[in-house]
Amino acid sequence: QTHRTPLSIMSAPEDEHDDRPLVSDLLEKYSDQIKHVREVIETDRFYVADKYDNLWILRFVLSHKGSKTKAAKVALKTMEFRNQYKLNEIGNLNYTLMNEPKEDEHEIIKVCRRYYECFGEVGIIATLPDSNRGIVKFTEPAELDTKGVIAEFTEEDFILLSIATSENFQQTLDFVTRKTGRLTKLLNIMDNSGMKLKDVNMALLKRDSRCSKITEDFYPQLLGSVFVVHAPSWVSMIWKVTKPLLPRRTVEKIDFISSKESGNFERFSRYISKSNLPKRFGGENETHPPTLKDVFGEDPHIFESV
Repeated sequence: QTHRTPLSIMSAPEDEHDDRPLVSDLLEKYSDQIKHVREVIETDRFYVADKYDNLWILRFVLSHKGSKTKAAKVALKTMEFRNQYKLNEIGNLNYTLMNEPKEDEHEIIKVCRRYYECFGEVGIIATLPDSNRGIVKFTEPAELDTKGVIAEFTEEDFILLSIATSENFQQTLDFVTRKTGRLTKLLNIMDNSGMKLKDVNMALLKRDSRCSKITEDFYPQLLGSVFVVHAPSWVSMIWKVTKPLLPRRTVEKIDFISSKESGNFERFSRYISKSNLPKRFGGENETHPPTLKDVFGEDPHIFESV
């Protein structure tokens, strides 16, 4: 075997709610499609064997419902995209952002530093509640300075921020997937508590929808679900406007949860244990779980360990 593969160790489910599929089963099921995609991409000038392995290819095959032709086409575009932004050279983003800046830093790192200097992590917190499960991202739109983001950052800046976020999430989810042998994804809990209609920034929503296309194409199988909770009644009106702007695969993963159901642990149990889920969602945790920086910010080589 000349290509890096996930660890052969297959972990047991974390609990009775953990239904993540085994990577080994998926690799076997889609072995013919993976072989075809590899034959297409390995002659491309942007191909890097130790970066684009069977698990990497599998994500494209799954996102395109087993179509080897579509998967190969997007995989080729993704390799070109990663070369354009030099993403294979970027390293552990959490570690880099927790340390002093360097003169020759990647443009993506520079934009991230600017964002954190202006806005910190207010309104958006990416966490890893359970070490062997996926990322849970807590988004509180009412806390975001959306006008400030539009004023301070150009559309190209926003694209770089979106790439940085997706790259960071992919590094983490790939790490957990290889460590556990189970295909691991992201849950975004969008809590609209305190949100008012006047706070909605359509310019930012349009930027975000354009960036969602990048995420869906170049970071396949990253997003598991988006749970929209505590949504005011007028959100349905905004949803009608924004829904056509989003990729179909993203729309399929968005779930509006009623106020009654938002405190029901069962709705969140596929992604997070009850002990780590905040109380307002039916869990037992009175604080936010550890952030990605808390978990991965001290060791620059942690992702290379698997």
